[in-house]
Order: sequence, then C-alpha cells, then structure tokens
Amino acid sequence: MLNIHKLNIAQGDFHLSVSTKIAPGLTMLIGQNGSGKSTFMTGITGFYDENTKTHRDVRYENKRFTHHLYSYLPQEMPRSNLSVKDFVELTTGKDSKEVLVVFRLTDIRNKRIETLSGGEFKRAQLAQIILEDKPIILLDEIDQNLDIAFQKHVFEYLSTLKNKIILVSVHQLSLSLKYADEIMVIKQGALLAKSAPENIDSSILSHAFDTDIRIERLNGTRHIIL
Repeated sequence: MLNIHKLNIAQGDFHLSVSTKIAPGLTMLIGQNGSGKSTFMTGITGFYDENTKTHRDVRYENKRFTHHLYSYLPQEMPRSNLSVKDFVELTTGKDSKEVLVVFRLTDIRNKRIETLSGGEFKRAQLAQIILEDKPIILLDEIDQNLDIAFQKHVFEYLSTLKNKIILVSVHQLSLSLKYADEIMVIKQGALLAKSAPENIDSSILSHAFDTDIRIERLNGTRHIIL
C-alpha cells in the first residue's frame, strides 16, 4: 500500500492538497488540464523546483519512500542517441529480450532513440520501466502518442501486473472506465473522488470537467458520451 498521509504543494497561485492510499493494481488519475495530475505525480516522487513550497509525508508499507521503490515516466523526457535495446537496458543492465517482445520493439531494437516516432519512443520508455521491476510505477499521460491499438495493448498488459502499485494519468476517460481497478478524480488540486470505475458516475465527471458528460452502457460496457 502506498500511503500518502499528506501532500501539500504550492506553486505560485496553484495549491494541491491530497491525502489518500493507493493499493496494488491499476489506478488511473483523471482531471482537467491544470487540475494537478502532474503536480500530484511529481509530488509523490519528491522532485520539485526551488520555487515550490511543499509538505510531504509519503510511505510505502510503512517504509520511507525513496527512489529505489518506484519508476516514474514524466510527460516529457529528453532523447538520446542510444539504440532502443541499449536505452531499455540502460537503468538496469538486464537482458531486454522479453520486454522488447511485449512492447513490440524487437524489429526496431537497433534504431536510435532520436529517430523514433513519438509512439515508438513511448513504448521504449515503458519497456525500460517494466524491466526495472520496481514495486511502484508512476506514468504521466502515457496515452499520449500511442495509437488506439497500442493503447489497448499497453493497458491490457498493465492490467495484468496486479502485484504492483501502478498510478497512471490519462486524458481519455474511456480508458479509465475500461481498464482501471480504481479511478482517482482530481480538480483544482483536490481529490474529488476515488473509487472503482462502476462507482464513478456522470455527475462526478461533469463536475470534474465542467461540462455535461453522460455514461451509457452498450453491450455490457460503459461508454463516455459528450
């Protein structure tokens, strides 16, 4: 269990204050642009710029939360001239054959990272993180740059990692309804709701995004209607 006893962050006029617990499984974080999703992610890690004021108490299984416990993928990451294979293995030195297969990178394993498309680079980043095999995985907007087929592939794979605490922020609400074990809804730096997908209803989403959102069931699956 990841225990966020208190996470208070002030960046200029923006303030975030969240206390919660995150269990093993796939937790998906949703909210408007500027609601605090990325701030919450970086707040968990403890990495801030010098102008950020914080109060942070984060623990994992009653242990002090350190970088040895988590892998973090931010929205933006600099590229290198390493090959895909070398990049994936960079942080661990482990053999990457299996994760290259999982993320369908085998055929481009010798390509340079700097030449990859946005989606290919995202898959290489995910492969590196999975190879690290840490108990906590933090992924900020990983649906960006992934086409529909790879979104499905990636989230189906993440859904199988039930022994890990995986926190993912996404833009596409439909992904959270379909794949999440639990959904966190954040608005203006505060936790608006946290529950299983079936308990996240239209009123919660409409309030979170300041627009009318309906959820309708089709063939047993809930869909977002704007």
